Amino acid sequence: AKRLRHQLKCRQTQRMIREAGYLREAKVADRLSTQLTAAQVELRQQAQDLAAATSASLEAAVQQYAAAAEPVPSAPAEAGFSGQA
Repeated sequence: AKRLRHQLKCRQTQRMIREAGYLREAKVADRLSTQLTAAQVELRQQAQDLAAATSASLEAAVQQYAAAAEPVPSAPAEAGFSGQA
């Protein structure tokens, strides 16, 4: 009977150790998951900000290029202008 109680006690102790390990692993996994999610949200926000900034600067560059490429209308010659300074 003493030997059986000892075996039972050993099994109970081993089970408690395993369960404590499972709980620790679950907490670590939860923390890692939370950090990973936060990092993904941050990266997604940075990508959106970068895309918005790039899009705005690209549109501005296209407009500047289009404005520079437009032919400048020649000014009509004013009456009485002799071309001398």
